[in-house]
Amino acid sequence: MKRFVSFLLTLVLAISLATPAFAAEDSLVQPRFKHIISFGTSITYGDWGIATCSSSVIIDSGYKVTLVLTLQRSSGNDSWEDVETWSAAGNAGATISERRALYSQYSYRVKSTATVYDLDGNWIESESQIDY
Repeated sequence: MKRFVSFLLTLVLAISLATPAFAAEDSLVQPRFKHIISFGTSITYGDWGIATCSSSVIIDSGYKVTLVLTLQRSSGNDSWEDVETWSAAGNAGATISERRALYSQYSYRVKSTATVYDLDGNWIESESQIDY
């Protein structure tokens, strides 16, 4: 019986290794960004109600980027109100980091949008991120 089970397992292994794996031609996995190399957004809560709101984007050379970071608050309902907005721009990327005092009766989040343009100012792509 042990010989039969060993033979059967060996046969299954040999067949599975001999069967080629094919990828679908119309793959559902596609690159998310065209010219954004990395993009991150965060809100970090510190002592005494101080939060650091940050966003950073790095893009391919030969393009320009505008980065807009907005601090938003909500008082419990599902609507968000803009508290403050910062922006930065650059050719290789852009970074924003700001500290603000927050009030405990609100929930906060940051929303960041990176917009990439070619050197002539034509829109290429926009991506947004939210962090709570």
